[in-house]
Amino acid sequence: MAKSDILLRLGLEYKGLIDGLEKAKKNLKKFSFRAETVGRDLTTRLTLPILGAGFAAVKTFADFDRLEKGLAALNGSAEGGRKSFKRLNAIVLDTRTTLDLKTAALAAQRLQGAGLSAAFAERTIKQLGIAATVSGSSIEDVNGVVRQLTQIIGKGKVEQEDFNSILDRMPAIGALMKKEFGGVTAKAINATGISMEVFVDRLVGAIEKNEDFQNVQGGLAKAFESFANSVQVGIKPLGEAIAKSLNLEKNLERISEFIT
Repeated sequence: MAKSDILLRLGLEYKGLIDGLEKAKKNLKKFSFRAETVGRDLTTRLTLPILGAGFAAVKTFADFDRLEKGLAALNGSAEGGRKSFKRLNAIVLDTRTTLDLKTAALAAQRLQGAGLSAAFAERTIKQLGIAATVSGSSIEDVNGVVRQLTQIIGKGKVEQEDFNSILDRMPAIGALMKKEFGGVTAKAINATGISMEVFVDRLVGAIEKNEDFQNVQGGLAKAFESFANSVQVGIKPLGEAIAKSLNLEKNLERISEFIT
């Protein structure tokens, strides 16, 4: 083979090698860019949502744990608190009630704190939840009526502003109160001479005996409430597991002490 042919062939092979290396370099850059993009996507679409779900689970567990401890104090033991929490959840899931678990638990604490038994408090919460559905009222309205009733029990008497607040939030019970007590004024109730515990008991009984109230259904709004409640109850064990595995309570206390 001629020397010129060998040099020509070597030159072509060398050029082919350079071209191949350049092509490989470009492909490597493309792969690197794609890998970086995939990494960002995984962080945005997978890692961050997982962290967000974990935080939500821990927050839900913390909120529910506080409520359970409050109920435990009122029911005499942690087991009593858990059982009360479970019964309240059943009330919330009743398709006739307008309630969420947090409102129901706070209502139980308020009513039991005012001197009512756990059974009486839960009965009251359930019927007020039903009355709220009939009235087209909100969960916050239930909270407001419970707050008003505890104030009435605490004062030992009812005033007209109490009635106005209750009827503004749940207008549907006005007719029941008139039938049960002969009027919807503070004067009419106080004239009966009954205690405020008896007043609440009779009001709750009037709701229980009314067929229209007991047959009401919450519809789509209730379906949304039940779904949200089920999600919260469902992620609570995950939040508990995360909190315990990371010893969050103690570690957050240490961080707080360090900062202060």
